[in-house]
Amino acid sequence: LLVYAPAFESGALSPATPILDEPIDYGGYQPKNYDGKYRGYISARTAISESLNIPAVKTLNAIGVQTASEYLQKLSLPVSKEDETLALALGGTKNGFTFSELLSAYSTFPSDGKFQKGSFLRKISVGGKTVYEARNSKRAVFSPETAYLITDTLKTSVCSGTAKKLRSLPFSVAAKTGTAGTKKGNTDAYAFSYTPLDTVGVWLGNADNSPISATGGGEPTEISLSVHEALFQSHGNKIPDFEKPYQVKTCRLDRYGYERNHQLLLADDASTAAYQFSEIFNESYAPTE
Repeated sequence: LLVYAPAFESGALSPATPILDEPIDYGGYQPKNYDGKYRGYISARTAISESLNIPAVKTLNAIGVQTASEYLQKLSLPVSKEDETLALALGGTKNGFTFSELLSAYSTFPSDGKFQKGSFLRKISVGGKTVYEARNSKRAVFSPETAYLITDTLKTSVCSGTAKKLRSLPFSVAAKTGTAGTKKGNTDAYAFSYTPLDTVGVWLGNADNSPISATGGGEPTEISLSVHEALFQSHGNKIPDFEKPYQVKTCRLDRYGYERNHQLLLADDASTAAYQFSEIFNESYAPTE
């Protein structure tokens, strides 16, 4: 919401962009990955799908905290000045947000980058006459291309990342998991997942913030699976795939230059399949060299 989507929107990052996962220190702020390990150079796609902390903080530092907080404002997730720090990349806010606010924000991605505030009530009718109807207008926050790139990376989270408990679903689904806590243990575990028809959010925690054993990729994702299965039936066992915008293109990249020199270079026509791999880009920011 505030790191990778804004970075994709500006062209500062693509799903293929290599990021060095390494120990970092920003004026005494030393975030670590959930497992305490470092992976060296990885793609942004891998960083997102595996919910790695260090690449997220690095990316926020690159695009600027102010820019990120402006995007949150557009998603009706305002942060105070005291919260405008690099810890924001990992959800470090004083008060946080309500679950319904986060659910509305995540619904932006399956809506071609358009944000619409969610409502608990859709319509009230009395005697066959509508006396109330929610009329929350949509506003563009991200381009359809950015929304699709985020969705595609979150589909990888389902295939091989932190949300792989959803991969048994017979349709395309994108998901992001998260876990928060203190030195005493986890306090919050959540999973957001979506299709073109539905956005699902599951949160587990205690009202008094006492520790829980759950992690985002565990019980919340298992509950999400049950919800999506029920929604699938309600849609007549038919859920469409995400539509790829015309300006999202697939590029064949040079594997040697990527793995050895960490460069995004197009594969030449003489390159064999073993020395190539493919990734998607917003056409406006696709490599040309």
